[in-house]
Amino acid sequence: MIKAFLTLALLVGLIVSSVALVDARQESRVQFIALSKLERERDQLDVEYGKLKIQQAMLTDTNRIEVEAAEKLKLAFPDPAKVEMIER
Repeated sequence: MIKAFLTLALLVGLIVSSVALVDARQESRVQFIALSKLERERDQLDVEYGKLKIQQAMLTDTNRIEVEAAEKLKLAFPDPAKVEMIER
C-alpha cells in the first residue's frame, strides 16, 4: 500500500515537473523571439541614426550653407569698405 502510494506520488511529481519544464521552455522561446525582434528594431534604428548623422553633417557644412545662401537667397558678403565696426 505504501509502495503504491509512493509510486503514485513520484508519478504525479514527474508529470508536474514535466509540465513545468515544457512551460519554461515555451516561455524561453517566446522571450527569445521578442529579443530577436527588439534586436532587429535596434539595428534598424542604428542604421537610421547613422543616416541622420550623415544628413546633419551635410546640412551643417559651412561651404554648403554659403552656396545655398548665395544661390537661393542671393546673399553675398558685403564690400569690406561698407562694413562698420561697432564697439561696445
